[in-house]
Amino acid sequence: MMTIPQSEKIVAVLQDNYPNARLTERSPEAYRTMIGDAPFEVVLAALEKSMRASPEFCPSAPAIANAIRAILDPAPTWELGWLEVMGQVRSVGSWGVPVLKDSAAAEVVRSIGWSTFCNAPDPKYGGDARDLAFLQTRFREVYQAASERRRNADTLDALPEPTRLAITDRGAA
Repeated sequence: MMTIPQSEKIVAVLQDNYPNARLTERSPEAYRTMIGDAPFEVVLAALEKSMRASPEFCPSAPAIANAIRAILDPAPTWELGWLEVMGQVRSVGSWGVPVLKDSAAAEVVRSIGWSTFCNAPDPKYGGDARDLAFLQTRFREVYQAASERRRNADTLDALPEPTRLAITDRGAA
């Protein structure tokens, strides 16, 4: 947990760089609450990243928390997921069962179908590149939606059980 003097240092940096920001005596505790679990060096890197991204506006604690999350747990990209799936196509083929580490890529394969990837036209062997580009575009769309669902699921899982159950029960009704 970030210490109180460390959170005061964060707020002091923000006050120095954003003199018009509405920071109060409660601000160090608010920032500490939102971003206090990360190592302080990571917090400083995320603070710098957030300040560069928005030099005109003081980064909020949630903005810095998002930057910390991006540093500590970078989201896999659809391009890496595509490469993993196509690597499995080459190694296990249509008769095998793909083993995918990227859970969003695995969800895309379940959604679109393993055989679709295995039967994709390869331009190297005379296949139509437009058909492969269409499959890649569809992969990207489904991958991004699956990634967003997973990010939201992580947030939901972090809630206390009664709150989580109330939300999921309301959504199911």
